[in-house]
Amino acid sequence: MDAAAKDRGSSVHKARIVVLYGTPAECYLCGKGLTLEEAQQEHTRPRSRGGPTTSENLRWACERCNRLKGSHSLEELLEFARILLRRFPLG
Repeated sequence: MDAAAKDRGSSVHKARIVVLYGTPAECYLCGKGLTLEEAQQEHTRPRSRGGPTTSENLRWACERCNRLKGSHSLEELLEFARILLRRFPLG
C-alpha cells in the first residue's frame, strides 16, 4: 500500500472529509447505518473515469456496496440489478 492510499484510510483523513462533506449516517446505496470507522468514500462517477473528488461526486458507502459498485457508474450498477431481477424475479 502506498503512502497516499494509507493516508486515505486514516482517521485524520476521514475527519477532514467529515468536515468537508458531512458525517456519514448511512450508505447511499443500501441505506445501512454507518459509523465513521465503517464509512468509505464512494465516487458516484468513478475516479478511473475522470470523476472528481468533490462534494458533488462523493457519497458515503458501506464496504460491501463500495466493492460491489467498483469502477462502474451508478447507472451501470442499476442496469445490472435490473437484468438480475428479470432473470431471477423475487417471489
